[in-house]
Amino acid sequence: GGTSETMWYNTMPSWMTWMTGAPEVGIVGGLLVRDGDIVAGESSFFFVYKQSDGASLEIREEDGRLILSGKTISIASADIEGCWEWLDQASSNDLRSLRFLMLPEDLDESRLSTLRKLAAANPGLSLGIGSISNSMSAAALFKPRMLILGSSASAEELGGFLAGQNQIETLYIFATDAENLDFLATLPHLRRLAIIDGWDPAKTGPLPKGMRALKSLLLSDSEILDASALAAVPEEIEELSLVGCERITSLSGLEGSPEIKDLSVLGGMKKLVWVGLPPGIAQEQFSAFIGEHPAMKIVELIECKEITDLSPLQRLTGLTGLIVGQYSGTFDAVDQVDQLKSLEFLGLPTEVFDNDPERLAQIRTALPRALVVPAMCLGSGWILLVMPLAALMWITRSWARRRRRTSP
Repeated sequence: GGTSETMWYNTMPSWMTWMTGAPEVGIVGGLLVRDGDIVAGESSFFFVYKQSDGASLEIREEDGRLILSGKTISIASADIEGCWEWLDQASSNDLRSLRFLMLPEDLDESRLSTLRKLAAANPGLSLGIGSISNSMSAAALFKPRMLILGSSASAEELGGFLAGQNQIETLYIFATDAENLDFLATLPHLRRLAIIDGWDPAKTGPLPKGMRALKSLLLSDSEILDASALAAVPEEIEELSLVGCERITSLSGLEGSPEIKDLSVLGGMKKLVWVGLPPGIAQEQFSAFIGEHPAMKIVELIECKEITDLSPLQRLTGLTGLIVGQYSGTFDAVDQVDQLKSLEFLGLPTEVFDNDPERLAQIRTALPRALVVPAMCLGSGWILLVMPLAALMWITRSWARRRRRTSP
């Protein structure tokens, strides 16, 4: 179990299970995480989960700091005076235990000196940055392996900011104002990439060639029309999420729509083991896609209202996780999940928990190895289950709203 006053989201696909107690007796919430995954809270807290954290986490917040097992692991806003007091007084060991820092935008020499001390003790600290122009000098003190850029910028600004940061493995960016994404190919160790909120390949061009280390790609609310923009993604890609990409789907039965294009390039990604499918995907395309990817382990279906038959998933002998969420009506395929005997994790629409406890009990009996949990948050104290892109988008948009309120 885990305890916290906030909701938590996993921003990356994952294998391990993080469980937490829920307010309602007899219901268990859970979050799929694994070593190295980025976990985000609704209060703009991020931290990198470590396998040594175990499956039971007790988390609390104090003066802008996130505390796990008595150690400060994340600072959500370095604008809070208490955070600076902690940074000034912390020992080298405490500074090395910090996993994430949201950099402030306004820094005087005293605070830069504090950050130099932090960078000397913890140079690889994961960073969040609201404004590139205002945080560049502070960010240059560090060599983060994970970097979250909370605002859009031009390709020149992004390329300049990332110059010399070849060690970056995980990158979250807005690309609304970028003319191209060529700078991504300059990061030789980039394994995880998330492009948030409104990426339009018609403006930037497709993803660049040369991202040889890329294993995980997440797109949120992209204007992508077809998968040709992903043609340069390495065939060794293992994780792909198109959740929230409402304009991309299959040609099957929908010829003539100006917004419907082709997903065929995804067929070459034979090493995919986790996928979040786009909302508009048709049943036929779903069946074909699953048939082309027999190694799939986790499938995420968010707002995939056209999918009413889950039987193609029975072909996936290694399927361990299924997440189904955000159905405005009834999830008609609920009666089919009993047949997915390999499942160890099952996230179902909240309506199943709210309206059909008898059916829920039958599912749990049929799938004794599976943790069965709601795929949506049910209130304060819950851990929100596998809504990675939506969660990150909510948080980064809250940064943008905060900046607009504080801008002169």
